[in-house]
Amino acid sequence: MGPELCQNREADLSASEQQYKHQKRYFSRSLFKRKLEINKLPAFLQNLPIDDGPFTASELARAKSTVREGKSAGPDGIPPEVLKYCDLDDLILDFCNLALLHNMQPDIWSLSNIIPVPKAGDLSKPDNYRGISLTCITAKVYNRMILNRIWHTIDPHLRENQNGFRQGRTTAAQILALRRMIEEVEKDNLAAVLCFIDFKKEFDSIHRSTMVKILEAYGVPPNLLRAIETMYAETRARVVTPDGNSEEFDILAGVMQGDTLAPFLFIMVLDYALRKAISGREQDLGFTLTPRRSRRHPTVVLTDLDYADDISLLSDSVEQAQELLNRVESECAKVGLRLNAKKTEVITYNILPEHPPLTTTEDLKKSRTSSTWAHGSTQPSKILRCRETTPGCREMTQGCREDLLTRRVIKVEDLLMNAVQILSAKVCFESLHKEDST
Repeated sequence: MGPELCQNREADLSASEQQYKHQKRYFSRSLFKRKLEINKLPAFLQNLPIDDGPFTASELARAKSTVREGKSAGPDGIPPEVLKYCDLDDLILDFCNLALLHNMQPDIWSLSNIIPVPKAGDLSKPDNYRGISLTCITAKVYNRMILNRIWHTIDPHLRENQNGFRQGRTTAAQILALRRMIEEVEKDNLAAVLCFIDFKKEFDSIHRSTMVKILEAYGVPPNLLRAIETMYAETRARVVTPDGNSEEFDILAGVMQGDTLAPFLFIMVLDYALRKAISGREQDLGFTLTPRRSRRHPTVVLTDLDYADDISLLSDSVEQAQELLNRVESECAKVGLRLNAKKTEVITYNILPEHPPLTTTEDLKKSRTSSTWAHGSTQPSKILRCRETTPGCREMTQGCREDLLTRRVIKVEDLLMNAVQILSAKVCFESLHKEDST
């Protein structure tokens, strides 16, 4: 082996080792947050009919039915196919009940493998990687059984404005509601302020001690609450790369990525923060959908439309929008969520261009603002992104319909062809059978 080849190989090794260290440092810093201790919260939901006893075989079977094959194994190296096709139900059920009733969870359930997946840009920078967490499949089944117990009971009590991670709800309903509201605003020349807020690393920033207190206030029974708290007590992670695994590091904040229970826990925490910020102040802060006509027909307002962490705040004026933004930012900060001012967008309708820009109280950075005026106004106007996309959305919808129709025609043609082939084969078989019999 020549000296130049050895030098190139050593350079490649040093570069890969350096990148490996950068990724470990990046993910450990982004997931390592300080703890926040808070006092017990007043109960919001009480005496909910949630089972707090041992898991049953039917609950395990239901949880196993959601396990999808072909997925990567977690730190324990057990693939999903082992749980689905091996007769381990009694053993797994015993493990889960020991964890639930006696707080005896395996240590490996708290460990996650982080796989850096490249996004775009310079791949030598850790910021251009997205971390995918892999956890133990048995821990996912365990958390799925916990989710199945609390979800059906608590979900009806959450705010109607939230559509994220809730069965039967999609982004389509929120987009439709927003577009209809904008159409009416433009039609009736109404004043409106829309603030689209964004959080910094929202799923990695939730304060876990606050989350446990919120779950208790929302009526999660003691055994299930202790099981969730134990699962999040001493979580660890390691970065898995082609150059090797990093050392394990502690994770003190955020919900567990890749876990079946984590999305519902996140919207429960966000529900609490938004409820504290908005509840009781809707008439003062929200956008007026229908003015008050009488005592029997009060004012109808809308303050926000949410899909998980994607939130749009709606108000009648800039002053109301600023107060609503400040209240939401303050209450979200108490649970660990911080606004990202650079990605927070504001759209105003029929508002004077001299209005003061909306600001965030955390870093006092101005949010980027777009303004529009009704047709026929002498004021300067800017074309909004949402208005530009309206014809595009119609074209996209028409294109989807045409594509769907084409696929249906092709499918019908395939079915007819298969039917013709089957009929031809049947006729041929019958003719051969007649010839053999003669």
